[in-house]
Amino acid sequence: MTKRWPLGLSLTAGALVLSLGMGLRQSFGLFLQPMDRDLGLGLGVFSLAMALQQLLWGVFQPISGMASDKYGPGPVLGAGLGIYAAGLALFNLLKDPVGAYLGLGFLTGIGVSACGFAVVLSAVAKIVPPERRSMAMGIVSAGGSFGQFALAPVSALLIENAGWQTSLWIFVCLMVASIPLGYLLSAAPAMQDPESDDQRTTTSAAPLRLDAALKLALADPSYRLLAFGFFVCGFHVAFVATHLPGVIAACNLPVSMGATALALLGIGNMIGSYSVGYLGQHFQLKKILSGLYLIRALTIAVFMISPKTSMTFILFSSALGITWLSTVAPTNGLVAKLHGTQYVSTLFGIVYFVHQLGGFLGAWAGGVSVELFASYDPVWIVAALLALMSSAAHWPIREAPLIGSQSPQPSAG
Repeated sequence: MTKRWPLGLSLTAGALVLSLGMGLRQSFGLFLQPMDRDLGLGLGVFSLAMALQQLLWGVFQPISGMASDKYGPGPVLGAGLGIYAAGLALFNLLKDPVGAYLGLGFLTGIGVSACGFAVVLSAVAKIVPPERRSMAMGIVSAGGSFGQFALAPVSALLIENAGWQTSLWIFVCLMVASIPLGYLLSAAPAMQDPESDDQRTTTSAAPLRLDAALKLALADPSYRLLAFGFFVCGFHVAFVATHLPGVIAACNLPVSMGATALALLGIGNMIGSYSVGYLGQHFQLKKILSGLYLIRALTIAVFMISPKTSMTFILFSSALGITWLSTVAPTNGLVAKLHGTQYVSTLFGIVYFVHQLGGFLGAWAGGVSVELFASYDPVWIVAALLALMSSAAHWPIREAPLIGSQSPQPSAG
């Protein structure tokens, strides 16, 4: 008989997995400068490795989602943490471009696809009833954001005192030790309300096969607009997480400011994720997402015209953090609302693939911009324009279930 864990314990386990996996991923920018200094591989090599990581993360996200839908999140999260650790270890052993591309790029990309937001939040969507889903996702996302707040200064402290190589080995050990946490999500109790939307869907229409659910989703304009918005999010997150410490260094500010900025992003994200979880119970998710991208566009615009002082980076990181990863839970929630929870890991995995295409371009564009223009400004301009486009794109999204309707024809209204 399958062991049933208390819901609170399962949600805590999900938050801890996100804290480690995503917290370290968002702190990678702190490692690039010392690794480049010691190994002399060039920023272009590390930028391409980070871009490959984003791309492989996206390519394998639907596969991880399908595996989670079929076998449960526990084995998938455990495998993800193990592969993530193997990628860090491989680079630490080779310390050359091949190690960067295979370790930091290929293996780490696959690993984070299996232990990141898509698998964890989709698992949460299945164990929490619809009326409490937004709040639960907000809590788990906020808990996961604690990893960025905590790991950024910890990473900086470890790099300064023990070196980046020893620091990576410490994180390898933490990844391996965290593998059992994934299984606490696998056996969480299902808490579906008898009158929930999901229950009505399954009783009013026969369950869809995966191929039919995929066809229905891909033909839905609302699903495609949601994917575009997440593409923009990926561009922003990858660019800032990878290159913000470099932007700070280019402004001749202390190296410690990079860790401070990333930590402030984490704090802001905790506040934003929890707040969005609460607001999602009272307002349409598409309007919340539209507002988040508009705030992000304004934040970037103000940052570009401001003098680049320590206070500017403190204010910028704090404001951007509010919108940082707080877009993930409402995006996942909209996928579940539009197409049900039966294949939510797979369908959100496809949306996350598009997110990572944006991440690939964002991580790569930062390095290319510096090499071609000796400045990050062109990427900041593109980032602001994309945020405005994403804000507008969310308004036409239909916020009503498509699955289970009498006439399942997609419409954008």
